[in-house]
Amino acid sequence: MRQIYITLALLCSAALVTCTTYPVVFDSRVKITKMSEQEIEQKGIKVTDRIIYTEDTIAVAKITSFEHECYKGDCITEISITMNRKYSSASNEIMRYAYTKHPDAKIEINYDGDF
Repeated sequence: MRQIYITLALLCSAALVTCTTYPVVFDSRVKITKMSEQEIEQKGIKVTDRIIYTEDTIAVAKITSFEHECYKGDCITEISITMNRKYSSASNEIMRYAYTKHPDAKIEINYDGDF
């Protein structure tokens, strides 16, 4: 019986090690500030057909949905963005860009292997 418990413990440990998540660079404790138009241009951030590019040519994310929610007279716009995990280092830039363009919206970034 003891061997079964040890085996189960080892299997659980192995499962925890193999079920790792991708590291996300965005730090939720950072206060997001707006970008200047010069900074946006300098970083080459642009949106074409709902695809967000950096350095003018690298497709790092896409805008997946715009939602408008109202409850008891309070309305908010929610913008969902899906980023390719391999470009997660650009999370802060993309969040700042979205906040600059839509300062009153709720913005969420989801991560996917490929979008």
